[in-house]
Amino acid sequence: MINLGNGLITENELSANLSNKITPYVVATGEANIYVVSSGSLPTALMDGLSISVLIPIDSTGASTLNWNGLGAIPILKANGTSVTNLKANGVYTLRYYNGNFILQGEGGR
Repeated sequence: MINLGNGLITENELSANLSNKITPYVVATGEANIYVVSSGSLPTALMDGLSISVLIPIDSTGASTLNWNGLGAIPILKANGTSVTNLKANGVYTLRYYNGNFILQGEGGR
């Protein structure tokens, strides 16, 4: 099941929603700096360009990683290549896999 923010959906419902351009997020587990997400059977491998939106459950306190579907702990970096160290609990972040890292998409706001 995947959380769209207003409830859980199945992978079939996800496919239907994606065709309508609804972008879901998954809720991470784990502890500060070591985040884990599971989105069912997809993906089975990471490839450049793959993206995910993640609700972070606890503030980060240093360099952070994301392990998606047991594919390994992958560093989360800013676009300039430095480690992301300021993820906030209950924040939803969009990450894109590139060259062995997850790159935070967009930064700013507060």
